[in-house]
Amino acid sequence: CLEAISLISPAIFLLLQDLTKDPEAMTKEVYYWSTMIDGVCHKCPQQSSVIVVGTHGDLLKSEQLTRQLAQLKSIAEVAISHQKLVSVLALNVTKAYSGEMDQFLDQLCTLNKDVLSMSPSISMMCHMMLAFLKGKIPDPDVDAISLSDLIEYLKADQDKLILPDSTTIVPILKTLSEKGLILFIPSSEDPLNSWIVLHKESILKKVNGALFADPSLKEYIHVASNTGIVPRAVIQKIFPEYNIEMITQFMIHFELCQPVDLSQVDTNMAPEGSSSSDLGPLFFFPALVNVERPSSATVPNNSFGWSMIVKSPNRFFTTRFHHVLLRRLPSEFALPAVQATPQYSHLNRRCDVW
Repeated sequence: CLEAISLISPAIFLLLQDLTKDPEAMTKEVYYWSTMIDGVCHKCPQQSSVIVVGTHGDLLKSEQLTRQLAQLKSIAEVAISHQKLVSVLALNVTKAYSGEMDQFLDQLCTLNKDVLSMSPSISMMCHMMLAFLKGKIPDPDVDAISLSDLIEYLKADQDKLILPDSTTIVPILKTLSEKGLILFIPSSEDPLNSWIVLHKESILKKVNGALFADPSLKEYIHVASNTGIVPRAVIQKIFPEYNIEMITQFMIHFELCQPVDLSQVDTNMAPEGSSSSDLGPLFFFPALVNVERPSSATVPNNSFGWSMIVKSPNRFFTTRFHHVLLRRLPSEFALPAVQATPQYSHLNRRCDVW
């Protein structure tokens, strides 16, 4: 799930493009993946490197290959504007040795050195901790463990290579998390209640099934909420195999949901069959909001409204952008009644978005 990745250090991306396709199809695909790469790298302080590799060149005649490769280069130079476009080349993988392959491998070696020099270094303790997490956890299939559990496992380890102390362990876990090797979810209340997610992909697959999967897919999980408001008890029923604190903090980390203050929820926004007294902790999920297109785009109060327009036919707003936008808008506009001034009273607990 590329959109669930958020890099904090630069990476190397290989973008493969079929050279037998027409220029319009190549343009759409290159723009699509360049936009996705920009979304992944939005937190990187430096640019990531992109190599565009043309494939299926062996199916084209020499003149066609030259023409298509030139077309692909012109498309990539415009589409890949936020990251560093290193090169555009055609590779014939049926040949083990060729000038293009040598050039490609040389570029990869150079880029790897550059990326390593810009990325935070990993100490020997980090390597030892990662080896422990990958090989010495009693249940190798577990997706996440708490920090308190990890400390107990370290105490029981015969090698005693890592000191089972939270002040020593937490910085190591944060470094591994920054490198994307694990996901460390710290607890602001008690460090021992922090979580170490070992298999992000496994949990994301199940979360995606609940939030994004089409009903025809086996991963689909029905969640009865068209307002996006879901009680914690319902989340527990959807993911019974996970600790409720871990799974909610996991989804908050990826900005898939946010906690909701009960005072900001109108009775008619509550899940069907619930009352304000038995809701308990609530979470807002933008993915569950009813986003059917309205019959009219007019705004009742024309003095307030906004729209977003993509001017280029090949640019688009990513799913991540829409979800983060929807997640943040209610926080800005769902003002409690005591804070709402007459000037902005029409915004009180109203955030209609399509």
